[in-house]
Amino acid sequence: DNPDDSKDPRMCGIFRRKPSKRSNAKVEDVVMMRNKIDQLHSMMRTSLQTSEKLRKRLAMISRYYEGIICKLQEQLVEIKTEKTKLRTDMDAKVSSLDHEKRVTIMKLESQLRKRDDEMRLLTTKLDSTSSVT
Repeated sequence: DNPDDSKDPRMCGIFRRKPSKRSNAKVEDVVMMRNKIDQLHSMMRTSLQTSEKLRKRLAMISRYYEGIICKLQEQLVEIKTEKTKLRTDMDAKVSSLDHEKRVTIMKLESQLRKRDDEMRLLTTKLDSTSSVT
């Protein structure tokens, strides 16, 4: 309880010394660094939120285009199936037409042969009657 306790060697140095300007500068540096860290943390959080929004948007777009691709593939399969069916129908009709054409040609050729035979017969008769006269 001596009024001159500040000179007591047993007393801690913090209580004896006045804070220097250098230590005030360190405190200001620490405060400034904490502010910078808080700003960077805030920027990082904002960046992560933006990245998450973009990731979700990309996932949505991917699902959308996957759906479109799936529909187009289904339509392509349908069109290929229709094309195959049309090709088969067309081949059947062509074959049918060819058969009908061949049958018609055969009938006409048969008629021609009959007419040729009739003409020969008539020519033979004509020749035989003309030679008689």
